[in-house]
Amino acid sequence: SSTAAVKAVAASSTVSSAATTTKKTTAKVAAVAYSAATTSTDIWTIGDTTRPRVDVVDVASYQSEMTQSDYNKLKAAGVKTVIVKSTQGDSYTNPAALNQAKMANKAGLNVDFYHYATFNTSTEAKSEATNMASFLVKHNVSTKVLLFADMEDSSTYTVNAEANLNAFWSTLNSYGYTNHGVYTSNTYLYRDAVIRTVGTSRVWRAQYP
Repeated sequence: SSTAAVKAVAASSTVSSAATTTKKTTAKVAAVAYSAATTSTDIWTIGDTTRPRVDVVDVASYQSEMTQSDYNKLKAAGVKTVIVKSTQGDSYTNPAALNQAKMANKAGLNVDFYHYATFNTSTEAKSEATNMASFLVKHNVSTKVLLFADMEDSSTYTVNAEANLNAFWSTLNSYGYTNHGVYTSNTYLYRDAVIRTVGTSRVWRAQYP
């Protein structure tokens, strides 16, 4: 009947309206949950057995206020190695690098160094390697030390990324520093290319949750 048809249309309209309201509510809840997830930081103490083991930490000038006591605490918490930023580009040197390395060493921690790369050509790569080598030679750093090229800056994006990094390594080799590793991330545009220069077993790779 016509009355039944009207009721059916009204019912359908009500259901549709309710469904829309539910979707909007769900969307709001999801938005709030996402917002909370992106603004809160999950922090835990090194040595917490309910969390992933922390074998290595890296430091740069941002951590220059750390004291000998801090490095001693890292050692006591199970950390084995500290990777110190030595240089960046063709002229910058971390002013805290030497002191950071000494304190880590005194705490009984292994010390590695990393260079933050910005080169886009092989010529620039050689210049940056010379900058790192100058720091190492000046401070009589052992040629056995493990050196990382920090490949994350977009300025290093080029189809020649692998060749450029090999030029960087070649220059370090000429100074006797032949122990190489690469720092990169899963999102780095030429990740696989730079990894090929050292092999997958010598990669420090960031993969954030």
